[in-house]
Amino acid sequence: MLRSILLAGTAAGLLSLAACSDAVGPVSATLSADEAQALGLSMAGLTTDALDEAFTGPGSADRIAGSPSASVATTNETFTRTRACPAGGTVTVSGTRQGTFDNTAKTGTWSETATRVDAACAHTVRAGVTVTVTGAPNVALTSSHSRTAGVAGVWSHTEKGAFDWTRGEGKTGHCTVDVTSTFEPATHTLHVSGTLCNRTFDRTVTRTT
Repeated sequence: MLRSILLAGTAAGLLSLAACSDAVGPVSATLSADEAQALGLSMAGLTTDALDEAFTGPGSADRIAGSPSASVATTNETFTRTRACPAGGTVTVSGTRQGTFDNTAKTGTWSETATRVDAACAHTVRAGVTVTVTGAPNVALTSSHSRTAGVAGVWSHTEKGAFDWTRGEGKTGHCTVDVTSTFEPATHTLHVSGTLCNRTFDRTVTRTT
């Protein structure tokens, strides 16, 4: 099961990303470049974990294989997974999954359409600084992945939507997100690219197993 912990030192190597837009609220603020990208990476990691858990959690073997008597099984199901966020709060990913699986070759493809809802989901973006995210109203997800001869392939997903954020000292803001993430199980690498708070970025990090 994947964990949502990025390897130590990730924040130090973050690429430049401009801050989020001015906020609504009593104290208008922006996130720094590094804070914004660290937040985007952490959010993408949580989404990847929730999707993976929905696919590989309890009962997943039966859902993947379908009927043992069928050479090719089809999947059409709904799912909901809630995960704890790194510094408090939760994120819930819920939606539908479709796919096919060849029981003989142990090969298949699947796709998901889902919604991500952040409920005071807190992320530590740098030492001593926590950003808490709440959906405004939520983030829409699309996802695809595969298995070949029983081996999990690259998992890709997109995130599009908006969220409000609050930083530890009480400052608030609003951001839009439009990113694509890919996770490579063989190398445990997560690649995230796209736009966050009206800026483009492209970053690859290694995750723990």
